[in-house]
Amino acid sequence: MLILQFILLVVFHYESLVMYWLDDFYVEDDAKISPNQANFSLLFFFGMLAIVLSFLKRGDYKFLRRENWSVEKSVGLGFGLAVILRSLYFSLVKMNLLPEYKPSVVGSVLDYIASINSYYHPIVGFLFVVILIPFYEEYLFRGIALSAMEKRVKFMAANTLQSLFFTMMHENLSLFLFYFSFGLIAGYLVKESKSLLPGIIFHMTNNLFAFIALMRVS
Repeated sequence: MLILQFILLVVFHYESLVMYWLDDFYVEDDAKISPNQANFSLLFFFGMLAIVLSFLKRGDYKFLRRENWSVEKSVGLGFGLAVILRSLYFSLVKMNLLPEYKPSVVGSVLDYIASINSYYHPIVGFLFVVILIPFYEEYLFRGIALSAMEKRVKFMAANTLQSLFFTMMHENLSLFLFYFSFGLIAGYLVKESKSLLPGIIFHMTNNLFAFIALMRVS
C-alpha cells in the first residue's frame, strides 16, 4: 500500500513533494481539485483493489458469511454505529472540543474524491468511495492485519495496532481520533460477529455520508 502510494505521489505530485522536503525550493502547489488528483486517485484505488483481489482465494469469501449474527443484525448495527460515531465526533468538532478537519500537505482524501467527481463522473466517485474502498480496507485491516496480529498478541493489543495503522494510512492528524475510533469499532464488530460484513456496512455507511456531504458543497 505504502509503496503504491509513494510511486503515485512521485509521478503526480513530484513538485509538491520537493517543496515539502526542501524549505528553500518553492514551486506553485497543485490545485486541490485537478486532473492530477483525479488520475492519482483512480490509479491508487484500482491498484489497491487489484492487490486485494490478487490475495483473495475462493475460501476467503467466507468472511462475508454470517456466523454469530444475522444479516439484519449486521446491517443494522453497522449502519447505526456509523451514524452514532459521525454524529458524536462532528458535534464535538462544532463545539470546538475537537480540532477542525484540515487537509494534508499533498492533498486530502476529499480533494481526491472531489477531483474524480469533477473530471470524471460522480458515479465513479460513488463506486470507489462507498462500495470498493470499504471492501478492500476492511479486508486488509480487519481481515488480514487484525487476524494476523491476534495470533501473536491479545485482541485488545491487536485491535489497537490495526486501528493505529488504519489511522496512519489516512494521513491526517486533525482526524486522528475519528479514524482511530473508527478502526477500533470495526475491529470489535469483526470479533463479535466473526464476519467482516458488519464492518463493511459500517464503513460503507460512513463513506456514504461523507460522499453526500462532499456533493452538497461541491
